[in-house]
Amino acid sequence: MESTVERLNRNGSLTLNISMRDGTFSDLSSKKVVATPGAGNVIQKSENGMSCWNNATTTITTGTALSAFITATESTFMAWLKPVGDAPVGVSAWNGQNIVTDDNAITGIFRTIVGALDRIWFLNYDGHNDIVGLTYNPRRWICVCGVHFGGNIYIYADGIFVATTASGNATSLVGALTIGDGPGSGYYGYSDTIIIANVGLSASEVSQLYGETHPRGIH
Repeated sequence: MESTVERLNRNGSLTLNISMRDGTFSDLSSKKVVATPGAGNVIQKSENGMSCWNNATTTITTGTALSAFITATESTFMAWLKPVGDAPVGVSAWNGQNIVTDDNAITGIFRTIVGALDRIWFLNYDGHNDIVGLTYNPRRWICVCGVHFGGNIYIYADGIFVATTASGNATSLVGALTIGDGPGSGYYGYSDTIIIANVGLSASEVSQLYGETHPRGIH
């Protein structure tokens, strides 16, 4: 039976599928995105081979506009994460740790304390910073998935729906995709698989993707 990853890749909807194991960057999607590690590179730690991001010193820059990965009306961002340390305080989600976003923080996944709420957020800017968030436990793995589809954004934790809010078209897709940093501050923690698609996945597809991408050695 064809997996969700295989189907998305076959029809050209899978625009990024990276493995961050062993301190290396490898895009497994048909797009074969080439990225450049920042000055700090990706630091390998003894976490079953997972890669560690050391705040602003560790960044992956693609130099490729967001329009190559998503559309203004639809997107899916999924990331396996294990945050460590304390989240920064910000007025909006993008003011905190930028996990997967673009040069202009138009959309993506962020870790920030907003209005006293310590959350991992999915953001879409349609003229307003629309955000949905989920709770998490520092130093524990979680699969975060943000979806933009049908004039709404959704966020899922470990394949389970958490929250939604209305959000229109992303205003600009010209900024380059970045991983581990952005206009806010750099991400601090571990990561494994990161996936981006130019379609909004359904709840059942998100659940399937969670099961298909679950890294070995993570419980």
